[in-house]
Amino acid sequence: MLVFLILYLQQLFLKGFGGDYNRAYSKATAVAREAIANIRTVASFGCEERIAIQFASELNQPNKQAIIRGHISGFCYGLSQFFAFCPYALGLWYASILIKHKDSNFGDIMKCFEDPEVIQVLAFVANQL
Repeated sequence: MLVFLILYLQQLFLKGFGGDYNRAYSKATAVAREAIANIRTVASFGCEERIAIQFASELNQPNKQAIIRGHISGFCYGLSQFFAFCPYALGLWYASILIKHKDSNFGDIMKCFEDPEVIQVLAFVANQL
């Protein structure tokens, strides 16, 4: 169950939270539309540079949002990877302790990690992504 939850969250983070950037880009789009619709007026008054600066300034807020979302998404993706593989690492570490103290052997440990049900669950989840 934990594997399903982790992989579901990982899929959500890879999609980028499904944020709507239309509102963030609407002001910049309005500036560009107005400048293109009135290109003769803009060119005759020599306002190309001012329009370009205004367009770039309207893109600052969406750019900051995208950077923050990228950092959050990357951190959460890394965290989901950590939680996905941490149980295996912990299990293998404990298996090494058992082998060191001669409480188990390598063959029995590998049988535990090669359980067909676990392989089927991982294959099913990989196909769902």
